[in-house]
Amino acid sequence: MEYDKASLKTVHQLFIKGEYEEAQPILESLVKAQPDFLLYQLKLKECQSKLNNANTLLKQAETALGQQDHVKALENAKLAIEADKNCHKAYKIAEQAAIELSLFDEAKQLWLSQPATKITATPITRQHNPALPKQFVLPPVIGAGNDYRHILEQASIYDSNHYTKTVSIIMPVYNRHQILANTLAALTHQTYPKELMQIIVVDDGSHDEVLEFIKKYEPMLPIYYARQIDDGYRLAAARNMGLKLATGEAIIFMDADILPYPKDIESYMQVLHVTEQAVLIGHRRYVDVSKITDDMVLADISVATNLPSINPNNDVADRKNTQGVSIDWRYPVYEKTHYLTSDLWPFTKAAGGNIAFARILLDKAGYVDEDFQAWGCEDGEHGYRLYNIGAYFIPMLNIECLHQEPLDEIVSEPATGESFRAVGHKITKQILARKCPAPIARKQYPDLAFEVPKVSIYIPVYNAENYIIDAVQSCLDQDFDDLEVCICNDGSTDQTLERLEQHFSDNPKVRWFSQPNGGIGKATNAAIAFCRGMYIGQLDADDRLKPEAVRTCVSVLDKTLVDAVYSDYDFIDEQGNGNYVRDGWCGGHFSHDWMLTGMLASHFRMFRKRIVARANIQCDEQIKNAIDFDFWSKISEAAHIQHIHQVLYSYRWHGQNTSIQHRKVQEKNHLKVVANSFKRRQIDTFWIAHPTHNPLNPREIKIIPIKNLTPVQASDVIFLIPIDDPYAKKTEAIRQTWANQLKDKSFRYFFLVGDPKLKFSQVIEDLLYVPCTNYYESQLLKLALGYQFLYTHFDFQYVYKLNDDCYPNIAKIISEILPQLAGKQYVAGVVEPKNSQVNVHQHFEKCSHPKFNQPFQFSTIPFAFAKAEYGYFLRKDILPVIFEHTNLFRDELNHGVYSYEDIKIAELLNKREIIVEPLDHYNISSFEQNIAGKTLVYDIKTPNILKKIQF
Repeated sequence: MEYDKASLKTVHQLFIKGEYEEAQPILESLVKAQPDFLLYQLKLKECQSKLNNANTLLKQAETALGQQDHVKALENAKLAIEADKNCHKAYKIAEQAAIELSLFDEAKQLWLSQPATKITATPITRQHNPALPKQFVLPPVIGAGNDYRHILEQASIYDSNHYTKTVSIIMPVYNRHQILANTLAALTHQTYPKELMQIIVVDDGSHDEVLEFIKKYEPMLPIYYARQIDDGYRLAAARNMGLKLATGEAIIFMDADILPYPKDIESYMQVLHVTEQAVLIGHRRYVDVSKITDDMVLADISVATNLPSINPNNDVADRKNTQGVSIDWRYPVYEKTHYLTSDLWPFTKAAGGNIAFARILLDKAGYVDEDFQAWGCEDGEHGYRLYNIGAYFIPMLNIECLHQEPLDEIVSEPATGESFRAVGHKITKQILARKCPAPIARKQYPDLAFEVPKVSIYIPVYNAENYIIDAVQSCLDQDFDDLEVCICNDGSTDQTLERLEQHFSDNPKVRWFSQPNGGIGKATNAAIAFCRGMYIGQLDADDRLKPEAVRTCVSVLDKTLVDAVYSDYDFIDEQGNGNYVRDGWCGGHFSHDWMLTGMLASHFRMFRKRIVARANIQCDEQIKNAIDFDFWSKISEAAHIQHIHQVLYSYRWHGQNTSIQHRKVQEKNHLKVVANSFKRRQIDTFWIAHPTHNPLNPREIKIIPIKNLTPVQASDVIFLIPIDDPYAKKTEAIRQTWANQLKDKSFRYFFLVGDPKLKFSQVIEDLLYVPCTNYYESQLLKLALGYQFLYTHFDFQYVYKLNDDCYPNIAKIISEILPQLAGKQYVAGVVEPKNSQVNVHQHFEKCSHPKFNQPFQFSTIPFAFAKAEYGYFLRKDILPVIFEHTNLFRDELNHGVYSYEDIKIAELLNKREIIVEPLDHYNISSFEQNIAGKTLVYDIKTPNILKKIQF
């Protein structure tokens, strides 16, 4: 009988290597093809016997490891490996047991001898993290990139009766005495307290009567005057002179020709009272002031503010609206970038003639660069430095000052036919390119010698004399030149420092400093602080970068809104340049949920400097291991992160690696990092990370709810009452009654109103306005926006959603309802049971437009849900489940899809296994019935009934 010699030869070779799992399918195929051939059957039985023996030994090893009999676990696991060299789990048990026995060399050899694995062609797509219960909701990232909405929303809450911050307004001027006088006259009308203002006029060597007008306004304004000699265009130096004299907690750059409206300074300062991380951008419209005087402005500012817009004859006012009138050049940009929230380089919109920022930002970023001695770009370079330390750039749409025309400068140069602006800009754009690495400034000048690198690669090093040169050289061998290498020598006692000096002392791209040994966390923090680049990459002193690593990461950060990236890696051995061992672990697609419980971001890692500067992210210097997990957990809380499915890094495995030598300490620190993240995210009130004590994976944890929570107080609850336009006539009476009843009860409450003209949500007194229509069909979107606002800006435990035709018995809410809430996520006064009917007609007839005529998703509800008119409580931590669908709700409305909000909210929560629970002792009544002893009165028809309610 013929037999397959080639296949049997392959099986024989696999048997020699102990790779029985690989041999088994080959033999099964041979037996199936020739079932009567005895040799095939015998070989298959032998293979199965070996595998059964390996499985038995593996189970014994696993049991021994669970019983902490590490000697027996190591022995049986090694026997299982002998029986089946492809048994990955046996290697893992043996390695763990060897580490528990402090047999680090053996653990190293076990690791190296594992069968090689290759990273798959497609990255891992992660499903639900099994460490998290379905009811657990991770807080969303707020304020990533230039998404500043939370700042403007917070500013709307700030009490304008309690302004405390001082502001210095710096006004450069050159030969524009009358225009300056108009501006000073306008400043006398400002609503911001004068005692908190300092006005600094900096004269750039004027030859007209500037000083006379300073004297004129000294009795009316807190005004200071400084002067420098006329030595050419020195706007940067003039601003710096003003900055050196400034004493304010906030700075406003306002050119002399910028005439502010009365509330402009207050508008700036209201925002700067709630943040020190923003550059506020004012705007301008062009007016002809040739027919007014400062005395006229002083008497009545409306003579200026009522001036019509004009089209000035200069080369910086060439943007026009559809009526042909000049508009601020940034307005069209805003439309394309969602008002800069999706702009990669928002600092380019912060023209220095009308901006505001906190003094603390200036202290971090430095003064204006005086290398700029021609028109333009000094504000762009200064803006870049403010951007790089984490500032948000916020367009203040309510600030549109008057740019006074005609200007006094010469329109064109006779020799060139170009304005002084155009001539100067050719010079300053090249200076900007040398100092600003953003592609918007640098891409036009690839051959310039750059002063500031685009990328910094940091290397903390301690006693790495054998590998440090190879690591640094892998950075210099990149196919991307715009970089530097920043090394912190953490008190090395070997020849590390000498080797750096020998090989790189003449290379300006390699910079280093030394400090006393302080550990990896302290060295990492110092190395990052030493970096000058816009993007920062991490390289360990004993590892290597692939030649395309930096360019690949930069190409993502240059073009997308992500703040950090990470790649895949492979392993190399300890020999010289390192020989390939096998592919590393692939972190796969990024997931905030998975990053919460374990380090997902594998090497190579790169992040924007601005994100760590903004959130003041540093390594925990008190822990020796889990440093990277700690650092990237903090980045994950503040940033959007992207995985690059490409091997860009080589991790050297030499047996002294932390993952072997200090694994036990790392296991303890892993849990500590997770616990600290819970505290920062403010979810430790309800949830705790608990170790599973899995002997094979000691770092495995489970997130479990905290029991025995403290009772809920009135101050822990916010009432939210939506008001719709058709019923707005009741609003004022309801507001007055609520205010009287809730006085001194510690409850907080807001009436929720939609306003489609708004760009962002805001609070005015007890009204919470959100950017949407205020009709019946918008209720779901309106609630989602309201929940998001409350979640972002207030400290509370529960939001109590109540219809505007309801009124609660406050005493019974406190005495009977609040004691039932502790620990519950979704609680209702009245719960509609599963399979209840929906009155479709009743809801559609309330919609404002006939386009909302599509049938509901359900006519018979497949789950229990809370009835809004009787009120329901949502715990704060579950609100993101609702408002993360805001864009979907808005799109549905645009397409005529109406969702009954109570049912939709219950549906979303049910998908997370958050089920509504009914409240006991929650009695309801209409006003016409006896309300004695009731918890809630509902269906209030007229405002007058409110006044008759007596509980």
